[in-house]
Amino acid sequence: MAGVDRALIIAGSDRRGTAFGVFALSESMGVSPWYFWGDVAVPQKEALYVAGSYTQQSPGVKYRGIFLNDEDWGLNPWAANTFEPEVGNIGPKTYSTIYELLLRLHANCIWPAMHEFPVETVPFYQVPGNKEMADDYAIVISTSHHEPMMTNSHEYDVSVLGPYNYWTNRETIYKFWEDRVRETASYENIYTIGMRGRDDSGMAAPAGTTNEQKAAKIQNEIIPDQRQMIAEHVNADPTEIPQIFIPYKETLVQYQSGLQLPDDMTIVWPDDNHGYIRQLSTAEERARSGGSGVYYHLSYWGVPRSYLWFSTTPPGMTCSEMLKAWDFEANNYWLVNVGDLKPMEIGTDFFLRMARNPEAFRNFDQHAYFTEWVSQSFGPTHAEAIAEILDRYYQLNIVKRPEHLDRSNSGFSFVDNGDEAQNRLDDFARLTTDANAIYEMLPAEDKSAFYGMVLFQIRASQQVNQRILLAERSRLWARQKRAATNVLAAEAKSAHDALLAEVAFYNKVNADGKWDYMLNPMNISQLPNWARETQNPFIEPSYGSFAPSSTPGLGVAIEGSESPLVKGTPGKLPLFNRPADSQYFIDVFNTGSSPVSWTAHSDESWVILSEVSGQADTRIMVSIDWDNAPFGCDVPGTITIESNGSQQLVNLSVFNPQDLDLSSLPEAVEDNGQVVMEAENYHERTDANGVGWRTVNRATASKDGMTILPVTAPSLDPGNLSSAPTLTYQFHAFTTGPVKIKTQCLPTHRITSDHEGLRYAVSLNGDAPKIIDIHANEYSSTWNVNTLRAASIGTSSHRITEPGLQTVKIFMVDAGVVLDKITVKTDGIYEAEDLSVLASNTSVVTYTDPPASEGKGLHIQSTAVGHYATVVIPDVKATDYMMQVRVKKWGSRGIVQLSVAEEAGGPYTNIGSPFDLYSSSELYIDLEALPVTFTSDGPKYIRFQVTGKNASATNYWVLLDYISLKPVRNICGDGVNSLNKEDVSGVYVYPTVTSGNFMVMAKPGAVIDVFDAKGVQVLHMVSVANSSEITVKQAGMYIITVNVDGDVKPFKVIKT
Repeated sequence: MAGVDRALIIAGSDRRGTAFGVFALSESMGVSPWYFWGDVAVPQKEALYVAGSYTQQSPGVKYRGIFLNDEDWGLNPWAANTFEPEVGNIGPKTYSTIYELLLRLHANCIWPAMHEFPVETVPFYQVPGNKEMADDYAIVISTSHHEPMMTNSHEYDVSVLGPYNYWTNRETIYKFWEDRVRETASYENIYTIGMRGRDDSGMAAPAGTTNEQKAAKIQNEIIPDQRQMIAEHVNADPTEIPQIFIPYKETLVQYQSGLQLPDDMTIVWPDDNHGYIRQLSTAEERARSGGSGVYYHLSYWGVPRSYLWFSTTPPGMTCSEMLKAWDFEANNYWLVNVGDLKPMEIGTDFFLRMARNPEAFRNFDQHAYFTEWVSQSFGPTHAEAIAEILDRYYQLNIVKRPEHLDRSNSGFSFVDNGDEAQNRLDDFARLTTDANAIYEMLPAEDKSAFYGMVLFQIRASQQVNQRILLAERSRLWARQKRAATNVLAAEAKSAHDALLAEVAFYNKVNADGKWDYMLNPMNISQLPNWARETQNPFIEPSYGSFAPSSTPGLGVAIEGSESPLVKGTPGKLPLFNRPADSQYFIDVFNTGSSPVSWTAHSDESWVILSEVSGQADTRIMVSIDWDNAPFGCDVPGTITIESNGSQQLVNLSVFNPQDLDLSSLPEAVEDNGQVVMEAENYHERTDANGVGWRTVNRATASKDGMTILPVTAPSLDPGNLSSAPTLTYQFHAFTTGPVKIKTQCLPTHRITSDHEGLRYAVSLNGDAPKIIDIHANEYSSTWNVNTLRAASIGTSSHRITEPGLQTVKIFMVDAGVVLDKITVKTDGIYEAEDLSVLASNTSVVTYTDPPASEGKGLHIQSTAVGHYATVVIPDVKATDYMMQVRVKKWGSRGIVQLSVAEEAGGPYTNIGSPFDLYSSSELYIDLEALPVTFTSDGPKYIRFQVTGKNASATNYWVLLDYISLKPVRNICGDGVNSLNKEDVSGVYVYPTVTSGNFMVMAKPGAVIDVFDAKGVQVLHMVSVANSSEITVKQAGMYIITVNVDGDVKPFKVIKT
């Protein structure tokens, strides 16, 4: 350049390209794109150096942008009250900061904010300066899926213009669209083509109009009209002007019904609003000149639940879905719904950076990405620690987004799996403690940014979980009559108040109040019922309440049961399994307001108690000293808890086979009826023709996943999988019999309309592969459940014939499946919704409820005494079982009698007494386990018949979650496999009986005697009702007799 010795030249292919160059240089100097919207400090430097020339390649995706949406409780009130009060809405001053952010992130497109209710955003084009400011920043304006031709949906006033119905009001709607096309013709636009309803609803049409007819209307009339407007006012050749068609919600069904689009039009494929892309282009669609793109969500208001307040979609999950889109050539248009933009900073940044160069994310490592992002935002000193915190934050919150925590039933158990709810609270507590510690160590200039983009979400998500889970536990404690109920309820209330205080700090204190009104929850009294769930994180839950008596009382509750132990009736802990090094809890609590002292001990020295005495409510952790525990498959033990002269017994059993070589076992071992294997922990992987299962980092609810790559691999013939790519898993089983293999996957959708489904196959020990299809249509009951748990679950039935090492093999059928974990259920549980209904005299339907074991159950809609339903349990082997039913209790439930039959036609035999399913509160509960015997192999029949209802009940309904059939048998050792003996007369000798608990079935009043081999009586008891339990503490030979009125009568002995 003449006359210039040295110069810094930034040249772009167009005005945006030049801006990208300027801002790329700015970022390399240390200026974060989030210096305004994230409060990231701008570093001061004395000198800057640029080494030689640098050429930046064109972005991978042509149009990259964001949708500002559902801004009612954030962006709109913040702009109106804090940042741009002179406009009183979202105006050019606000948009200028957003446009600058987009350019700094190398984005070029926006769908402006457009919400009408409950806080009205003035339509974009009605605010002076908005469109001009977009043009100043070279930002391309586009509009959402229900805003065709650059219009805002609520600009159309039906009271003035008439129905928004193209069948009946075509001329008016045409003019409405045409006016806007004319107004904006000189600006850079991307036109949304087609038509939906005015308020994000389906297209208005005459009653009875089919999807095919709607598709024809769009194809043959609406699109030609819209293209004509473009031709008349923008460009005579509309193929030169970018246009998009978004098959969102019902519009996808219309598209699938035969809607043909102009070849140059870009199809923007939507996700299902929860981060899982509904469909991508087939080979035929990929050949279209207009190409395709993706509309993705990081925030959403709608069914089954909204998520508007937290950024909880892991970048790893987004990466997995968007790489799939890239590989299917969706490279023309990527747009992401970011809600209010704050606090979606991390997700927004990731999405737009990926859109620049998707190939750079081919082997994505979420932790490495976070480390780099944190280094740029807060410096390298704490980068590793903050990245690790972010990994944990996203992992905890994708399992259950804070907005999705149900205030009545969270879905986390307080009594199973070591207290799932408490484990979750502990994880959040550790996460928050670590994040707070880093906050205190950061320099002052970094604290506002760290708080706004990281710490607030960690603290607030913890507080949401605390208030919901502690409130739910307080209601459980009230049912258990714990004196501390009200104290716990107060803790839950404190967590609720702390959440509101955290929101106030975010708004009014952090960054000196810069973001006041950005988090602006609304009192639900101002909202209609259908909109209130949007405020779920801030709606106060109901708390438990209990008025204890002044007299102290000892209460005991054990792991595995929500009901406290009944005085004088022993409880029993789950089986202690040596390979799993099991431990379980016992809660000791006061039922009165005066202090109570207690002690706990076990006569077995190898039973370890974490606490042996106290005066306060205590959780006793029970574990086993395996070095000193006796050998056996069912070694019994007893814990005695004493207070004020009364005793409460808790029995336990230990699984500690003498011949078990722990060193020879695989990592996955059966424990209490199941085996769990993470998908990435496979034993062996087999590829085929360059196609195979590969790890996807941080993409699933459990962390990493496994998916087929390349994702473009063609589907396989499910009838011939001999050469299919496979994953092999190994585990050790101690029991035999029927098992269910549940494969948890990311709830993705079939990739294209040419894919028959989202299928894989499962084989156990070489049996014929079972084909599973986990594709669920949007808005189906299965999809509802899947989105709330971030998982699809496929189930297949198999049989283990011999204990020992077992092999599970997963076969590819369709690409797109993302495996999360594999669970083998050996507990004999039959999900009610999977059972066929043989007969009923009332309606029986499947219901959806996330707290149910698989999110569903069977609803017997009985309305009177005598109503019944009979379900079929398939493939049952002849033996003795303990049968247990899990039901949902509540106020509309009846009293039900269970009966069983070996043949479909009966006879049916009642088992146990009728169960009253009424409860004043909503809860799932396992009914009492009942012994049942089947003498032949084959299907068995369980009948549920209503015999009445509680006086407080409002109906006779029965809601079944699952039925458990647990075989009564010994599972190891050289002794008798089971002590089943029908019609024993006189005396029966059981040789080499293994230790364990045995139930003697005899008539009421029978006297049961047990002698050792020398005839010395070792146990004597009088039966209660029809059964008595014998505890055999040491293997050996025993003699059992049963006497009724001096006569030896038939009896039966079963193992429990």
